[in-house]
Amino acid sequence: TMEAAAASQNLEPFTDVDRRIEREELHAAIERIPFRREREIVRMVGLEGVAQSVAGERFGIHQAAASKALKSGFEMLRELIEIGSALDSTQLPFTLEALDDRRQRQAIRLLYGDRLEPADASKTLRLSVGEFRILHHNALRAIKSVVLDQEHA
Repeated sequence: TMEAAAASQNLEPFTDVDRRIEREELHAAIERIPFRREREIVRMVGLEGVAQSVAGERFGIHQAAASKALKSGFEMLRELIEIGSALDSTQLPFTLEALDDRRQRQAIRLLYGDRLEPADASKTLRLSVGEFRILHHNALRAIKSVVLDQEHA
């Protein structure tokens, strides 16, 4: 379809996002991105084929901020796709058990279990939004390594 072609064109710089992934899986992974700006910009650019500059304008942000949000969003999307079902409600308890870091467990539980907004989760953990983003990023990486370890076991 033209829509899929537009989406894959926009995903071009992110070649490690698997092109064979089902569209529903891609939608689900995008919806899992907890940070609203990144989620919406990835959806607009990656799925709807909206130009990055137009997506930024819709958020009232400059080109550089839109570019940064898109890059960050695609990084999260790539990790969420690689993690697969590890954040599904049925798998989440096992995923949390596998994480060694207490703060990472809390962050993942708040975002993916309790479905808190990132701003509320960061307040709960008494972290700045920036610190919380770093914690979330590190937690996704830790989950990814646990998931990959299990797949290779």
